[in-house]
Amino acid sequence: MIHIAIVENDPGERSRIRECFPYLEKAALLTVTADEFASGSSFISGYQPVYDIVLLDLDLPGIDGLSVARALRETDPSVLLILLADRPQSAMFGYEVDALDFLLKPISRTVLISKLKRAVSRILPSRDDFIQVRTDGEVLNLRISAIRYLEVTGHYVIFHSSEGNYREYCTLKDACDRLGTREPFVQPGRSYLVNLRYIDALRHDSMTIGEDTIPIARPQRKSFAAAVALWRSSRA
Repeated sequence: MIHIAIVENDPGERSRIRECFPYLEKAALLTVTADEFASGSSFISGYQPVYDIVLLDLDLPGIDGLSVARALRETDPSVLLILLADRPQSAMFGYEVDALDFLLKPISRTVLISKLKRAVSRILPSRDDFIQVRTDGEVLNLRISAIRYLEVTGHYVIFHSSEGNYREYCTLKDACDRLGTREPFVQPGRSYLVNLRYIDALRHDSMTIGEDTIPIARPQRKSFAAAVALWRSSRA
């Protein structure tokens, strides 16, 4: 999930910004939430560093956008800041407040989506270490190293992890392809994929991971035991 603040006094521009979010969600496979602020004072007063991205109009009435950006940086030096302005020469202020990008108004949907995608790429963890899981209408970034095992139940795959258990409508093959080879995952049967790191006890026909017992299918018993032995020897 990405949390965005829109600081813009023009309701038309705020609406155009919001219209971009469904496209960003589809392109980046994530959920976007946003808060709107019609003035700089309403945004910066009592500010809490809960946002990933701030879209800030420099031409705000009252407290101008540059003053808001300076105050923001005193409180939150790491939030990604995209400046909005009516004049191209305003882009030079971006260096002072460490802005990621600058957008000229009226806002172009194509340009804004491109800049938001760039910002999101800075926020999301490396795909080498995380897998995106769609669950309950939300997209989560789950650490691959935290996944203990995968279990097929009907048309769903349950990701059992030390961070929680999450169910996604997908096939085990699809999940395997997305996990890649970054952890020692081995399939002991058609309905399971286990991370060898988490095996606490191994028996002829089953294994224990935490409090869970996972069966080993008869055709896979020999190859699975060999895979465990090979992995353990590589760790010795």
